[in-house]
Amino acid sequence: MELNEVKKIAIVGAECTGKSSLAEALAKQYGCLWVPEFAREYLESLNLPYTAAHVETIAEGQLLLEDQFADLGNGYLFCDTNLWVIKVWMDNSYQITPEWIEQEIKLRQYHLHIITDYHIPYEADPLREHPEQREYFTQVYKQLLEKHDVPYLYVTGNLEERVQQVVEHLGEK
Repeated sequence: MELNEVKKIAIVGAECTGKSSLAEALAKQYGCLWVPEFAREYLESLNLPYTAAHVETIAEGQLLLEDQFADLGNGYLFCDTNLWVIKVWMDNSYQITPEWIEQEIKLRQYHLHIITDYHIPYEADPLREHPEQREYFTQVYKQLLEKHDVPYLYVTGNLEERVQQVVEHLGEK
């Protein structure tokens, strides 16, 4: 990779499947930046039930973070979530995704998407809503990415095993 060339890799999957931990571990492995999930901090500060408008604000915030981090780095940029996650959230909660999000999904390019397997212990959290549907949502992500011919890697096992699977796919630093 040339200096300042950034290959964005999005980590998607059901809630509580290790996306954040994997993004952070991969950034450490490759000596690069990772984009945190905007939704967590936003929802924690909201202090009221969220609406579709709030989810759109989350989408805007996630894109802004992604763009800011992409401008700062070179090599890989691991994104802890992206608009595919927002789309699944909107479709599940409101049965529709705003057109601007659909259009932005088409415009945004990623080198790879990583789907995290759900076979890890669930950790309860006030922001998590569907502990019993992790398998279902994992299948939704697989089907959605396949339908849109988006390249992905499905990772399983513990964090160390997942990092190793990504390294085997991408190559060493």
